[in-house]
Amino acid sequence: MIKRRLYHIIILLSVTATMQTACQRVADPCLLSKNVFVRISMLKPADTGRLGVDSSLPNPIVGYAETNQVIYIGTKNVKDFYMQLSPMKDSVKWFITPDSTKVALDTITMYYQRSQVFLSKSCGYAHNYVINNVKYTTNRIDSVIINNGNIDGKSDVQNVKVFY
Repeated sequence: MIKRRLYHIIILLSVTATMQTACQRVADPCLLSKNVFVRISMLKPADTGRLGVDSSLPNPIVGYAETNQVIYIGTKNVKDFYMQLSPMKDSVKWFITPDSTKVALDTITMYYQRSQVFLSKSCGYAHNYVINNVKYTTNRIDSVIINNGNIDGKSDVQNVKVFY
């Protein structure tokens, strides 16, 4: 009798353990990053033309102008920003102020082309972009240059240079 009861308990525990394992979430099989970011570098104009001199913003506020969503706020001495482009639209508008203690606010609008790139069966597609044009206000910004308009997930590429 005890042997039979023990046998039923073992079977019940085995079935429960199998069901627990079967219902657990499987990890994402995609090991590639699907998110691509625009690297925006802050520079001071110099005699070197397009090169410029690295410049850290003392206390910047950066965000999306259409939604008023702030991405960076009060981070000390930032010289590069990583921002996303919209896979639904052909342009994006950001607001930026180099020092949150001063009132002047600038906007940068990027116009770009979108394309989908097949990564793999497990990852699906990712969006890549090509920046065609940039428009900006000049309250604090001196100029904006497209350094490398291909946005394809390479983090070591300086895509846009903003001169203050």
